Amino acid sequence: MRLLRTLSLCFAISLAATSALAAQGPPARPRPARMPHRTLGKDDCLSCHARGANAHVTPVPEQHAYANAACQSCHRPAETMPSRSDHAFDAMHTRCAVCHVAGSPTGAQAIPADHTGRDAATCVMCHEPKAGS
Repeated sequence: MRLLRTLSLCFAISLAATSALAAQGPPARPRPARMPHRTLGKDDCLSCHARGANAHVTPVPEQHAYANAACQSCHRPAETMPSRSDHAFDAMHTRCAVCHVAGSPTGAQAIPADHTGRDAATCVMCHEPKAGS
């Protein structure tokens, strides 16, 4: 009798665990990476993200053999976008690293360490100038 009760209890636990796993459904697919920048109206993702196109930009993975139009069907802009510039990107503002250093007397935010080696042309790819400039 005791053996029958033990087996019944084991069966009930096993059945409950199986039901709980089935209720969860199939495992979720991994989410695509978020775009850590604004697209700035660019339709040609591969102009920057093609393998070998830009040493400072992450290239598309080998398994991505899609046209530009396919990128935004999976990848969405991140909630936290790069900061906007407080000034225009004009002739006076072409050398970002002059002001954007630690302790700048202008109060400009220092360029993050992971931006080392990037020039002003690269900055404007992600950072938008002040609205109306």
